[in-house]
Amino acid sequence: MATGYDEFKTYAFATLIAGGNPQGHLALGVSSQFSGVHYQYEDRRYFYSETTGRVREIGDIPSQYQSVLVKMYQVEIVRP
Repeated sequence: MATGYDEFKTYAFATLIAGGNPQGHLALGVSSQFSGVHYQYEDRRYFYSETTGRVREIGDIPSQYQSVLVKMYQVEIVRP
């Protein structure tokens, strides 16, 4: 449930936004076999994935965000 009213599947970022819109820029961290910019969380690497602007490869971070402090939010996986 994304909002508490109707049950429906949503993308991870939509679930996060429905729970409270964080201040600043929002990107996704994708855990898989990629290369490029990543962040370590517990025992996994999460590769940067841009959600706004022009399409970029996973792991390719825009220069204006390269030195920005990152706050990670864990979002539950929705399975069919």
